[in-house]
Amino acid sequence: MGSTETSDHHVNWRSLLAYVRALDDFTRAGGALLNPSSFERINAASVVAMPPVQTFEASDHGALAYRVYPARASRQVMVMIHGSGGFGDQMAVMADRLARANVATVYTPDIRGHGRSPGPRGHAVRHPRQLVDDLIAFMGHVRAAHPDAKISLAGHSAGGGLALGFARTAEAEDLVDSYVFLAPFLGLGCAANRPFFGGWVGLRAMTLRALTLANLFGVERFNDTTVVEFDTRGAAGDAYADSWSYNTMLAFGPGRWLPDARPLSSDKPVLVLAGTRDECFDASLYADAFAVAAPHADIRTLGPIGHWDLLVDDQTTLQMADWLARQALDDLVRLAPSAPEQRLQQQQYAAKRLREAS
Repeated sequence: MGSTETSDHHVNWRSLLAYVRALDDFTRAGGALLNPSSFERINAASVVAMPPVQTFEASDHGALAYRVYPARASRQVMVMIHGSGGFGDQMAVMADRLARANVATVYTPDIRGHGRSPGPRGHAVRHPRQLVDDLIAFMGHVRAAHPDAKISLAGHSAGGGLALGFARTAEAEDLVDSYVFLAPFLGLGCAANRPFFGGWVGLRAMTLRALTLANLFGVERFNDTTVVEFDTRGAAGDAYADSWSYNTMLAFGPGRWLPDARPLSSDKPVLVLAGTRDECFDASLYADAFAVAAPHADIRTLGPIGHWDLLVDDQTTLQMADWLARQALDDLVRLAPSAPEQRLQQQQYAAKRLREAS
């Protein structure tokens, strides 16, 4: 099991007051309502032919599901982690476009208890470290399949938080070369969080407080109890998780926002993408948050795009392709210093390939 160097997945006596303050701030505006139209664009999006579902051995030797979208001849690989209540196929439009444009081979796993992965939907996590451990196992699986590739880890919403939690482990150093955060959740207490994530989540506050107190005294037998519910009224299909257990809530993200956490290493490039109409997070506050989490991050605001729109908007894949091309060019420049004049040509080519694939 991996060892987190800088995380706060567990609530303990030392962190209790900070958690209480963060929870009060998160719920300060009362119960917000999510507009069902937030899902219109992702509901309407489709990929003609998705690759078959495969499985890999997770941290407890269980089999978790994923798809892989192969590029013809790219040394770039990207793993995309879905967000809270979601599933890997939400990333299909981006994955398909990037792969068909030969920008990157893309993996889209279903996190434990989500999508096609086994276990009760939203209630399959057994301890707060389990999802980070699963991700370590999966990234090891991807690295073994692509030993010479440049591997990027991308995460949307809570999936971005899970990517951040992973990035703070010792194992991440050899498994991932760069990170992409798509409207990420950076921890409970981060100023970028909108109350109740704009109405996407509802909390069973009394149950949450009772379970937190029980865990402080070492009583964890009730941690499968529901504490978070998702407003999926506008979401199409039945693949979404309607709720999360206490364990899943603690595990799916980086834990509490840590303003004094050690930042991600500057030798791991970081891209941040978010829209100005994001229902769950205030994109204007990501600059301050990443000044702590990753001061070297390339933060790009994409205009009037919503939280789930981000997963199907052309600008998202175009920006990722541009950024991946820059990483590839930087590697080329290190090997061949005469290459900088190729930058514009390579960026234009990447954008052309994506437009053709869209």
